[in-house]
Amino acid sequence: MRGLSQIIALLLLLITATAAQSPHGAGLKADCADCHTSASWNKLLNPMKFDHGSTSFPLSGQHTAADCRQCHTTLVFEAAATDCFTCHKDVHSNTVGNDCMQCHTPQTWLVTDVKSLHEKTRFPLLGAHQDADCGQCHTGYVNLHFEVMQAECFTCHKQDYLSANNPNHASSGFSTDCTECHSVADRSWKGGSFTHDFFPLLGGHNLPSCFSCHNGGQFTGLSADCKSCHLDDYTATVNPNHTSSGFSTDCKSCHNIYGWQPAAFDHNQTDFPLTGRHISVNCSSCHTSGYANTPADCNSCHNDDYLNTSNPNHVAAGFPIDCTQCHTTNGWQPAEFDHDGLYFPIYSGKHRNEWASCSDCHTQPSNYTVFSCTTCHEHNRSDMDQEHQGIQGYIYSSDACLSCHPDGESDGAFNHAISLFPLTGAHSTADCSGCHTAGYTQPVSTSCQQCHQTKLQNVFNPDHQAAGLTAECSDCHTTSLWKPSLYDHAVTGFTLTGAHTSEDCNSCHAAGYTNAVSECNSCHLADFNAASDPNHIAANFPQQCETCHSTVAWTPASFDHDAEYFPIYSGEHNGEWNNCSDCHTNSSNYAVFSCIGCHEHNRQEMDSEHQGVSGYVYISSECFACHPDGKSDGAFNHAVSNFPLTGTHTVITCNQCHASGYAATPTDCNSCHNTDYTGALNPDHQSAGIPSSCETCHDANAWIPSSFSHASTQFALTGAHIGRQCSDCHTGSLTAASGQCISCHQTDFSASSNPDHEVLALSSDCQTCHTTNAGWSPAQFPDHDNYFQLLGRHAQIRNNCSDCHNGNYAQTPNTCYGCHQSDFTSAQNPNHTSAGFPHECETCHSQTAWEPSTFNHDTQYFPIYSGKHRNEWTQCSQCHQNGSNFAIFTCISCHEHNQADMDDEHEGVNNYQYNSAACLSCHPDGEDLLRLPETKKVH
Repeated sequence: MRGLSQIIALLLLLITATAAQSPHGAGLKADCADCHTSASWNKLLNPMKFDHGSTSFPLSGQHTAADCRQCHTTLVFEAAATDCFTCHKDVHSNTVGNDCMQCHTPQTWLVTDVKSLHEKTRFPLLGAHQDADCGQCHTGYVNLHFEVMQAECFTCHKQDYLSANNPNHASSGFSTDCTECHSVADRSWKGGSFTHDFFPLLGGHNLPSCFSCHNGGQFTGLSADCKSCHLDDYTATVNPNHTSSGFSTDCKSCHNIYGWQPAAFDHNQTDFPLTGRHISVNCSSCHTSGYANTPADCNSCHNDDYLNTSNPNHVAAGFPIDCTQCHTTNGWQPAEFDHDGLYFPIYSGKHRNEWASCSDCHTQPSNYTVFSCTTCHEHNRSDMDQEHQGIQGYIYSSDACLSCHPDGESDGAFNHAISLFPLTGAHSTADCSGCHTAGYTQPVSTSCQQCHQTKLQNVFNPDHQAAGLTAECSDCHTTSLWKPSLYDHAVTGFTLTGAHTSEDCNSCHAAGYTNAVSECNSCHLADFNAASDPNHIAANFPQQCETCHSTVAWTPASFDHDAEYFPIYSGEHNGEWNNCSDCHTNSSNYAVFSCIGCHEHNRQEMDSEHQGVSGYVYISSECFACHPDGKSDGAFNHAVSNFPLTGTHTVITCNQCHASGYAATPTDCNSCHNTDYTGALNPDHQSAGIPSSCETCHDANAWIPSSFSHASTQFALTGAHIGRQCSDCHTGSLTAASGQCISCHQTDFSASSNPDHEVLALSSDCQTCHTTNAGWSPAQFPDHDNYFQLLGRHAQIRNNCSDCHNGNYAQTPNTCYGCHQSDFTSAQNPNHTSAGFPHECETCHSQTAWEPSTFNHDTQYFPIYSGKHRNEWTQCSQCHQNGSNFAIFTCISCHEHNQADMDDEHEGVNNYQYNSAACLSCHPDGEDLLRLPETKKVH
């Protein structure tokens, strides 16, 4: 019977082959006889006629000796991958990619030409890198891992950089890009180059050693200024001495980088360009004392020339020492002298051609400042006197001639009478030189003090200086005589009137004329103190005499009793008195007065009339306080004032509040009760910073009981705060107490252990979770989602913290299994433990409920909702026959074919076994195409 089955199977295979349904796939066009014999499909030709070179993967190297099944894991040969990675395990752990051919050949795994290989990367091996061991750069080399490396030198050569001492790269701040100085083609660090373009090394700077400039190994922060290196050269130079000459320390101003000499100095860039004879003069001729602060004026160099000149004698002639007025830098001669412009017109005007030689006017050749007008004129003194008749200031002298006729013209000659200072009084006979001490060409001040300063300083009656009198004499004196003099006292702000006009100055100015006081009392205090009718002091009269008196005499005097004190000449008291003593019962002290002594009504009547008047007291001072104008209408009543009397204020005496009088008495509590405030100790109002506005907490009845609205502080007392003592929160002061919970509850926060608030970094703002109710609980935790988001059923038990935390809030797990382990282990349909289900509940369940749940059998285990096993089962138990362990399954019990059929179907299949685990291994997706066991070669 078995032989018949084999025949039938062979016929089926032949029929299949005839129908071109090859198990090798449609892509294989080879003749079956190239590989198989007629005896059996499992009997292969040796050698086979199939040429692998005709495929897209010719066999070479080690591939020629490999078993076909090592690459062809199924009978569909064209399904075999051609990439290396499919067959060969990546021992490099994906650090160099999947293409083995980049580095290896079919002949061997060994890489023989690393240099050529590296040339394909972004880091070709040049210089010393060619000899380096791979492991020096590829730290994972021992495990054949070649992670992508940084191409920057510093990645590998950091230690070389840090250990370099000649120069010290780190302290010098050198770039960490080695290629800036070194070449990757070199086999050593030596021979590095450094591009010094930012400071080209030319001429004298082309030094053999860097340390000539970078002394001390300092390569950063060096200045490009010349003096930073050449200051010693600068200070040591003596020809010329650069330091004393004040030369610029910028060497390139005169020198170039090829040598100190020759040097150039452009004098034209200074304030003294060289022209004429100055061009050829040696520097030291002018710079005799160095080059710094050399003056630019001619006289500084040519003073000897000036002094020694005799034709004309410059000194005697008083010529200016500014040589440029007459000379140029080309030479002393020819020289120009502008006599007309500088001194006196002799080449123009009326004196033109009136002289032949300088000596005609300059009669003293050794002194050209001496000149004569009178000797060369044709007219004599008599004629001149006659011509100048009536000319103020005329004097027959040469100096006076020049003074009045500076241009030599008669028209427009100077006349004092029409000048800014006409001569009057004693000035008309004064000698001109008395005022014109410096000559006539220099301006003379018209101020009296200019000439009369000495007289001002020597006058003692009065002493003008001590009295602070003006130095302008014309304010009091005329030009005729010093005496008599006048002084307008009105200019002082104190006009003399009445008896003051005949007083001697010293009567008031006994202490001098400066800072004299204009108040009457300063002179008349003795009169005030001696007055007895009435006694001014006792009556407390004001010391301003003008209040009652005039400057004419002390009497008659006026005294406005009505306006200044109390209406007795008008109003209800007019005609009610005869003598001052009717009210002023103490004649030696008019400040004392009496109201109740002169009234016809007695106290009983007054008490009756003032019934209900707040603040009423039967004493004279209080009568005046309430009736300042003596009228009953409009009398003062505390009840209608700004301060109605209530509580204990109604029974105290007036002077307890009005200690300084009745005017402008403050209404704030503290003005009277400051002593009570500062003396309060329970609590200490001052140290607690309690406001001094008593009414904030107290009323007018008594200090105690008192009230304080804590809500006014922006911190209303609620919950457990209501019954606390002030000192519980205000431990040191009531001022500036923080409204933050943590300021009082830091200890509670730090001591919390369930949960530990500090370890969990919970907010220190207690009100985030707690209320002011006693005991801290119940508490809420609105930030729970920051730690574990509460959704579904978890959201419904948000306030049932103990359901998850079991009274312990520290280290509560945030995984499902952490809370639901018992649910997992007790699940029976199916049994999660035996089935080896994952502990991540969210894989199948949501937070809403355990059911319905989702379980993706197809993707996680085996396709039963798709593929050939779809609808081939009704219960899990058909495959999972051990209900307590879903990891156990069976394939062979539910298939219709028996072992004999399976054995026949798998004939020739390497490693075939008839058991469920083997079924799943070869048919992981449940499809019937055979899948040979997968093999990989490991190197």
